[in-house]
Parts: sequence; C-alpha cells; structure tokens
Amino acid sequence: NVSVSVASGGGGDTSEEDGLVTRAVGSYTNDRVTTIGNCAFMSCTSLTSVSLPNVTTIWNSAFMGCTSLTSVSFPQANLLFTDIFRHCIHLTTVNFPNATHIGISMFWGCSSLTSVSFPKATDIYSCAFRGCTSLITVDFPKVTHIGSYAFESCSNLTTVSFPMVVRINTEAFDSCSNLTTVSFPMAMDIYSLAFVRCYNLKSLYLT
Repeated sequence: NVSVSVASGGGGDTSEEDGLVTRAVGSYTNDRVTTIGNCAFMSCTSLTSVSLPNVTTIWNSAFMGCTSLTSVSFPQANLLFTDIFRHCIHLTTVNFPNATHIGISMFWGCSSLTSVSFPKATDIYSCAFRGCTSLITVDFPKVTHIGSYAFESCSNLTTVSFPMVVRINTEAFDSCSNLTTVSFPMAMDIYSLAFVRCYNLKSLYLT
C-alpha cells in the first residue's frame, strides 16, 4: 500500500479520512505535499483546480473522475502512474515541465483538453491521450516511444511532429480522423495499424 501525503491547507474546502481526500471543493494548493497516493482525489467532483509545486510522484487514479477539474500544475512531478486524470472531462490546462513520461491512460477521456506540452518527456505510454477529442496541439520534443492507442480517437488532431520518436506502437493514432500530416524523421519501427482509420492522412514524413 502507498501512503497518501495530503495535508490540510490551501484554498477550497477539503475533508480527509484515513489519508484519503473524500471531498474537495474549489481549488487545492499545498506546498508541503510531495507524493499523491492511489485514488487520493478520486471523484472529487467539485474540485476545479490543483497546484502542488513540490509533488514529485502521483500514483494511480489520483484525480480520476474529477469532472469539474479544469487546470492542474505540478512543476516538479516526474513519476506518473496509471489513470491519473482519466475522465476529467473539463480539464483544459496541464503543466508538467519536468515529467519524463506520460503514464498509462493518464488523460484518457479528457475531452476538453486542447493542447499539451511535455518538454522533457521521453515516453508516452499506452492510452495516454485516448479519447481526447478536443486535442489540437501536442508538443513532445524529446519523446522516443509512443505506446499503443496513445492518441486513439483524438479526432481534432490535424498535424503531429515528433522529432525524436523511434517507435510507434499498435494503433497509436487509430481513428484520428482529421489527421492530415505526420512527421517522424527518426522513426525505425511503426507497428501494425498505427494509423488505421486516419481517413484524411495525406502526408507522412519519415526521413
């Protein structure tokens, strides 16, 4: 079991039971927290924003189902696990300048997310942005590996460029129906069905 390091304080109104935050209203800010445990803020449906400047580790499903959450900022976070923001349907702004990877299903179903930038990330794990139907702009200058279904059904993506990617896994861009241009100048391995159902794909740059 993972201990949840969430202390009272900051904005909003929080309630804690046995280390699990059971209710959070408004914003939550705390500069003492370094680790967020499994399901710590899960289904806190009134939580709108989170700023935790010293958090380095976020465990599974920490904010899953926080349907009112619109913005999160974790400037020091670099160890990110599974389903962290899954189905946070109103999330629009994320800040992870030091994250080295994007965890499995981390933003699955975040249908309001329009742009993401992870300047230090090297790996995007499976289903990371699956179902992010409003996603338009992505910036991953150091990513080398894109996992299976990572961008499946990101139907508003039109152009993607990954200058350092060497491997694109199965169905990574499945059903990106408006994708027209992709650039992977370092790609060595493109797995089966990587761009299946990308009906408008016209330009593919691999050199």
